[in-house]
Amino acid sequence: SDVCSSDLNLSFVFTGHVNERKLIQIYQKSSLVLSLAKSESYGRVAREAILCGTPVLAVKSSGMLQLKRLLNGNAISIFDPSEQQLNFNNLINAAISMKVNLKSKQIISRESTLNRNNLIKLFIRNSTINL
Repeated sequence: SDVCSSDLNLSFVFTGHVNERKLIQIYQKSSLVLSLAKSESYGRVAREAILCGTPVLAVKSSGMLQLKRLLNGNAISIFDPSEQQLNFNNLINAAISMKVNLKSKQIISRESTLNRNNLIKLFIRNSTINL
């Protein structure tokens, strides 16, 4: 059956394009980043979210599996949308309850090939990142 946001008591905000400073604020204020891309080779958005202290719930893909292995399973939950018995409410609640630890942020910032060098500098300088 279909799941809608009212069933899960969630709210979504569509911002359109935002500058890097605003993007950091959005990540930090979010309880969860949901990545629904069926094919994801790198997971840039997931990496940015984790750098800001926000956990990620993602569709199973090679990039997300690689990121999960890199972080030893911390900060990211992965699900397979083809599974018949998915309980999306449980998946979201479990992902939201995850804490992004400093080690995960350090791993991503060290290995990252993001083009947004200014964004990474802002992440590092911003001491209010949720730990």
